Amino acid sequence: LDATLWLSPAREQVAPPSAAEVFAAAAAHWPREWSRGAALDLSGSAAKGAAALEARVVRSQYLSMSQEAGSSPPQETGLVLNSWYGKFHTEMRWMHSAHHFLWGRPDLALRCEPYFERVRAQARRHTRVAQRYRGVRWPKMAGPPQLMPAIGDAVEPAGAPLFDGPSGAGPLIVWEQVHPIVFAELAFRSAPDAATVERHNRTVHDSADFMADFVLAPLPPSEPHACLPLGPPLWTAEVESNEGRPASDATSQNPTFELVYWRLGLTLAARWRRRLGLPPVPAWQEVLARLCKPTARPLRGVPGAPPGYRPYERSSDAALISNGVAPQLFAAAFAPGERLGADAAALRNTLGATIAALLRNLPWGSDAAMYAMAAARLGNASLAASILADPDGLWSRRFAPSGHYANAFLPVYLPANGALLAAVAFMAGGWDGDGGRPAPGFPRDGSWTVRAEGFSKYF
Repeated sequence: LDATLWLSPAREQVAPPSAAEVFAAAAAHWPREWSRGAALDLSGSAAKGAAALEARVVRSQYLSMSQEAGSSPPQETGLVLNSWYGKFHTEMRWMHSAHHFLWGRPDLALRCEPYFERVRAQARRHTRVAQRYRGVRWPKMAGPPQLMPAIGDAVEPAGAPLFDGPSGAGPLIVWEQVHPIVFAELAFRSAPDAATVERHNRTVHDSADFMADFVLAPLPPSEPHACLPLGPPLWTAEVESNEGRPASDATSQNPTFELVYWRLGLTLAARWRRRLGLPPVPAWQEVLARLCKPTARPLRGVPGAPPGYRPYERSSDAALISNGVAPQLFAAAFAPGERLGADAAALRNTLGATIAALLRNLPWGSDAAMYAMAAARLGNASLAASILADPDGLWSRRFAPSGHYANAFLPVYLPANGALLAAVAFMAGGWDGDGGRPAPGFPRDGSWTVRAEGFSKYF
């Protein structure tokens, strides 16, 4: 029996391709796809786990190319099964798709870019009416409009459906607001021309307008020269409030990672304006000048102990890890934290104090790759490579022979594959300020032989 299924909300006017046509198209497609983009060869490496790492990379590429390159931001389980109510997932878009830029396949990352145009008007209205901010706050996910309650304001008293989705975390997390600007900048690096600027211009401006207003809209601090806090209300990237307190609590402000990532987004947006020959936006510049910087405190809560970072500025001394994650370390993975207000030595101290415990309990699977990126950027290439190779099987044992990763929450978790590809590309292809040597994220002690070509640098 040969059959093809065409899933659509309405009856299609044309017949779906036959099974034979599908097989023929796939047979023609995959040789072309595998023949382009970056390539990695670890076969000369003596390090334990190197061969298994290379196999995971190949399988992850297949899964990402086949399930993570559609017209909407992917959901966490790709095309295998529904998760998060069957919704796409803008929060994890970096994990799903940023690696396509670094592996020389930017078109795969950009296939879902029209989504932001499709939802722009609804998201802008929701941002203005429901949250009272300027710009556009992109939803983590959005439910069917016919099932969402209506809300109005003076501009639209009749009201319209909220543009949001069923999620306890969606209205509180903020880090996904920076992703569209990061993707725009990565797109420009891959094609630095006027067409790229035009394509992403509205999204960069809408995102940056919200990001600035999110900081400026609350009442200003009593001290005119005091720094401007980020939040509350918010949750940091590990989808957890500050030690279980309400997201609106004053302690749920100034998360370490988000302060760095917020500054990165606005810095890139300001660069976009200069690219266009336009003057600075005063609100963006005020936030860049006055946004609080991450606060480092003695790691053991004892005077004289090495300084380090906690998830939030006001996290307790003992709370280095929150919900199984140390999101403060993402400040050295997603962004060059040492150039955006964080202290590199304090980040290194934090990594050293937490990594053993983190690797024993990785709740997601994508987090290990982020710690490897942080270790590489902070100068510990041996640790970075060891995390990815995972010679003791602390986390890699959860990869199935198919390449899929299963975590404690989902039987299939594609962000783990995408994060792995991003980390390998980062370590093999490098980042801005890496010193210019080949494969800067791998140690030069003879245990690794890395042959790489076609990778693009990250920030």
